[in-house]
Amino acid sequence: MPYIMAVDLGGTNCRFAGFTLDKGILSLHRMGKRKTAELPDTGALISACGTALDRHPRTADAFVVGMAGPVADPLKARLTNAPLEVDLTDAGERYGIRSCRIINDFTAEAYACLTEAGSSAHCVLGAPGPRPAGPIGIIGAGTGLGTASLIRDSHGSWLPLPAEGGHVIFPFIGKEEAAFQDFAARE
Repeated sequence: MPYIMAVDLGGTNCRFAGFTLDKGILSLHRMGKRKTAELPDTGALISACGTALDRHPRTADAFVVGMAGPVADPLKARLTNAPLEVDLTDAGERYGIRSCRIINDFTAEAYACLTEAGSSAHCVLGAPGPRPAGPIGIIGAGTGLGTASLIRDSHGSWLPLPAEGGHVIFPFIGKEEAAFQDFAARE
């Protein structure tokens, strides 16, 4: 059974989870958590994951980091709301990790909606029940505001579309909102 180490790396907290994959079903085996501020670099992140899951990352079949912020490079990304940059370009040589990838944290959340755990997620719009045929929206508040959508591609498979909902500019309009802007900046 393949073993997957997953990291949910946010601006405030970092969560670790170990899964096995059997016949297309993910089973959670262990979880852990650290403050992101305690992780100054990639090596510290990988070490903390191994400690939290009581297993060295080189024993995993896949090591995946879901990172809060835009991810253009699948091996290198920077957190939006914290100074940590993760670089897995030499993870095989330095840490013995066979297969690794960085994805946007809400890409991971979107995929999670397609799992057994996702089927019990709280439906905030429409009636709870079977998964809808149309697009699915995912939203979550953390240090920022994460958002994503799941849509069907031309083959009928689900395609995740992450967005950076928490990094939009708040347009203050008029005297009342300008006063609030001054208050928020001051406080």
